[in-house]
Amino acid sequence: MPGEKLDFGVMRDSVRDKSAHATERFLARPFPFNPAFADIYVGERDGPGKPASEAIRPSSASDPVRDVFMQMRRLAGPALEGAPSGNAFRERIFYAQARFMEGFEDAYPKAAPFSMYYPYYQMMSYEQLRTYFTWRSRVRAGSVARIDLSYVFLYIYELINNIGAEPGEDGLRKLLHIWKECRAFAGELDAYMPVWLKDYIVINDCGVSFEGLLEREPLLRSFYPDGAGKYGFDFYCGISPYKIKRSPFYTEETESLIAGCFGHVLRRLDRLLGAANASFNDLILMEVEMPWRPFANAIFLMRPEYTPREEKTVTIPGGLKYRYRGGRWTYAKYRGPSPEGRQILSCFFKRIELMLCADAGFRRRLSADGGPIIPLIDRLAPSVGGAALLAEIDRAVKEYCFEKKKTSINVDEAKLELIRQRALLTQERLAASVEAEPQAAEADGKAAAAKSGPPAAVPALDPAAFIAVLPFPDPPSSPESGGKPRDAWAGFIRSLEPAELKALKLILEGAPASAVLECARECGLMPEVLMDSINQKALEHAGDTILDVSDEIYIYEDYLDHLRRAAESDRH
Repeated sequence: MPGEKLDFGVMRDSVRDKSAHATERFLARPFPFNPAFADIYVGERDGPGKPASEAIRPSSASDPVRDVFMQMRRLAGPALEGAPSGNAFRERIFYAQARFMEGFEDAYPKAAPFSMYYPYYQMMSYEQLRTYFTWRSRVRAGSVARIDLSYVFLYIYELINNIGAEPGEDGLRKLLHIWKECRAFAGELDAYMPVWLKDYIVINDCGVSFEGLLEREPLLRSFYPDGAGKYGFDFYCGISPYKIKRSPFYTEETESLIAGCFGHVLRRLDRLLGAANASFNDLILMEVEMPWRPFANAIFLMRPEYTPREEKTVTIPGGLKYRYRGGRWTYAKYRGPSPEGRQILSCFFKRIELMLCADAGFRRRLSADGGPIIPLIDRLAPSVGGAALLAEIDRAVKEYCFEKKKTSINVDEAKLELIRQRALLTQERLAASVEAEPQAAEADGKAAAAKSGPPAAVPALDPAAFIAVLPFPDPPSSPESGGKPRDAWAGFIRSLEPAELKALKLILEGAPASAVLECARECGLMPEVLMDSINQKALEHAGDTILDVSDEIYIYEDYLDHLRRAAESDRH
């Protein structure tokens, strides 16, 4: 009516109620593709809060199994009581019925075929239900027979909802078992089980991390080939401003040494940061966070018990991080290095290389001062701190160098036994000789003692003496401390061709990349060739490259002041 106010809240609730009842009637209705649904209980409601009326009754009252199924089907109505708008009706019905049938066993002599997307009891015929529960009874007894794939998925849906399994280790073990046993006739499981096992570990306390499960289960590991390897030495080399692979210390002989040491340091840092619910990638990479729901391609009811009491983070090898905070689950993916992360990574590579050079006796002019990155780490990982992280790097490198130098000793038991036998024979001969000439032996012994003097004391071994202390070379003096640029930087400036010097000064003056590229074109050079030539000469004279040309052209911050002073001195 004109002028009458409309209550949109009432209208919305009315539409919501009608939608809920329509969905319920749809789910309770037998699908036309299967004529065997004549025994299915169909519950339709006359209105909100009214009891359901039985549309179809079983034809025989003498079948106790059929009566159990009828009771199970009647749970579809109460399962929807109080369901909020938009809630997953199918999941609520499935969970209520699965709990009811959790301990049911059967011994049906026949086998009915079954094929359905997202299978659940309400949509199954009497014969299909009996076939499934008979097969499930045998699976629980240890015998997994070949059966239609939809039955296998139904059993897995039960397990991920912790039906017939204790939450955690027991459920995880049973999921792995059914996957392995059914792969021979149900290869389609490979497209789902690796993800569902990961989801199960995220929301359940299984007593093992996903990384630990990968190490323990070769089958699962084959579906995560990148795993932690995706974020390894080569990956970080590619995003680091400091290019360690261009270092004079990096050769075919030292390649495995440097990569192995970096991997060892990385594992130590992840262990340290993991205790603070963080990781090395949190310092280096940016991440994008999105809402997450476990078991997205399965029938799974997200219940209150899956809500942690406090914030929880689960890191998966390969760059995924699942986090519960603020009342919701999310997952985060790394998408690239942050500016702070590039600076931290550059310092880490330099520090590791400098310590390896010191251990190998290789002279290297390189600044690895961690002072500038300590505040960054303090902000990104406050519970660990920058100083502690740098100290952990130093300890890890020393530990790696010490382990590499340890001599491996293999004992041949057969040869050792032969030595024992010979020693015993020698001992017997000596004893016989002593008994025959006791006085001569005593006299000879006294004479020998007089000549040799008292026995020397054997010094105690100090384990710490075997750990090499790797000193850092003195860093170059900084302009702030009043020091002058080293001759190496002046020599570098003098070695530059006019085009190279012009390009370098443009970069020092903060000119845009377009100006530097135009300078290269005017000189008839490709920009990449010009930049690489400058870096090569810096490497020869100062022991390091100075330009990063990955995204834009800029000079590493460590060398800006040295280059400006050297360039200014060259003008005079």
